[in-house]
Amino acid sequence: MDAPGWEALYKPLIDRCNAEGVSIFQIKEKLGGLRFYVNGEASKDLHAAINAACAKSEVTCMKCGKPGVLRVGDWLATLCDEHAGGRKSARGT
Repeated sequence: MDAPGWEALYKPLIDRCNAEGVSIFQIKEKLGGLRFYVNGEASKDLHAAINAACAKSEVTCMKCGKPGVLRVGDWLATLCDEHAGGRKSARGT
């Protein structure tokens, strides 16, 4: 996944999964947001942390970590103005 701006969102989840003995099934970008899937039993707190990180990715530039918005192009991506490359907001603003 080429999303260095989201490392601060998913790396703590990886560390937490390792500490809790929860295996990670997949980490990816889909429809402009972070997706983080685990195998087996995970605590409610871990699921809440995963959900919070995924929600935060939807307003965080995947390239640099600055505030971003969902942009349209060949695919959806959450990007700041600097990394938008001319892409328009998916929300029409």
